[in-house]
Amino acid sequence: MRRLFLDIAPLRLDRDDRWLWSGQVVSGIGNQITRIALPYQVYVLTGSTLAIGLLSLCQLVPILVFALGAGSLADVVDRRRLLMVTQTALAACSLALVLLALHGSPPVIALFAIATLAAGLGAVDQPARASSVPRLVPPERLPSAIALNQLNFQLASIVGPAVGGILIATVGLSGAYAVDVVSFAAALVALVAIRPLPPLGAVTRPGLAAIREGLRYVRERRAILGSFVIDLDAMIFGMPTALFPVSPWTSSAPDRPGSGCWPPRRRSAPSWAHSSPAGSRGSTGPGARSSSRSSPGDWRSRPSAWRPSHSRSPSSSLPRPAPPTSSRRSSDRRSSSSTRPMACAAA
Repeated sequence: MRRLFLDIAPLRLDRDDRWLWSGQVVSGIGNQITRIALPYQVYVLTGSTLAIGLLSLCQLVPILVFALGAGSLADVVDRRRLLMVTQTALAACSLALVLLALHGSPPVIALFAIATLAAGLGAVDQPARASSVPRLVPPERLPSAIALNQLNFQLASIVGPAVGGILIATVGLSGAYAVDVVSFAAALVALVAIRPLPPLGAVTRPGLAAIREGLRYVRERRAILGSFVIDLDAMIFGMPTALFPVSPWTSSAPDRPGSGCWPPRRRSAPSWAHSSPAGSRGSTGPGARSSSRSSPGDWRSRPSAWRPSHSRSPSSSLPRPAPPTSSRRSSDRRSSSSTRPMACAAA
């Protein structure tokens, strides 16, 4: 029965892996907060899904360029030191986003530049982090450690965007980015706590030769190549990131987003507007109006099916007069207030 549950032995028995995993839990959630806040900010500033698509393209290019060489770089340097450099630089990128968010209306090109730089740093950080796990746990616990890392990623992918949405709605974009900056402290503390991870044995000098060797290794192993293809297909065609910031606006109201979090909603009519005609002469209470101008929530601006019925007025028992002709409409309207008490007395 225990085989059906996740094995947490690496977290209990391997100190360095526990530090690295715990720091990544906090830092990963902060990273996901920025991933949801940055496209939202671009859409608020531009109102264009094309701009969000261009933002994703700016993030894709450095990943494709640097990810191939990042693995060969991680093989020849101390991986712990490399991770400290990349995490510090990523924290600086998030701090720059905080400053731009405080600006109010920052240039979109600056957001694109920071996103491109952060994507390149992340492309270097991820191979170094993934290749550090086999150095921190023994071979018999490596599958469990990899499963825990996957759990870490899935947890951050679910919790991070939810927390990011709450932060954007409460403290704004600058506050959301600031939380991401603070989350890097956990990752840096964890990296300081683990032992150094220098390269082992003879290593290949980073460059095109090392990249070709890695591609050849993947091509010769169909299982690894198939997993890469499936993952690319899911990430490209199954993650419409450009539509995520747009869906709240299109599903709730057609208004274009402003500087806040949610689109402005039309004011609904007060409850008393459904029971008494607003602005009628001789009425008292909330139904009386000093101005004849109708507001968006006034019952007069609603469809006729929503308007209050005149059968609830005190004079509903009187026979309704015939509609006035066009020539007498204005005079009948002026004399309606004086003739109605006489009709009541006659009745």
